[in-house]
Amino acid sequence: MSAKIIDNVTPFLKVTLRTLVLKDAIQYQNAVALEVESELKEETPVLTGQLMRSWRTEFARVAGAVAKIINDQHYGPLVNYGTATMRGRHFVERVEARIQSIAARVARRLF
Repeated sequence: MSAKIIDNVTPFLKVTLRTLVLKDAIQYQNAVALEVESELKEETPVLTGQLMRSWRTEFARVAGAVAKIINDQHYGPLVNYGTATMRGRHFVERVEARIQSIAARVARRLF
């Protein structure tokens, strides 16, 4: 009798565990994205502050989705990479180089 109960419960547990893991993965991804956005804001050069204020995160809502960090200011790449008359600041690359340590820090905080 107990083996029958276990057989009936096992599919439920598998679905429940899968759901919990997926929710944790989405939560983790979004938390990392927010932390990266925060560091991008800290690294962004400021003249008027518009470029820094324009960073935003589009969160992952379902499994398989990806959180996106966006800045739609048209002059952002010019500030980051430079022009013929202005040196690049390369602030995005500095943050990209730290993504693994950011992700580890978020994992320690969440789990």
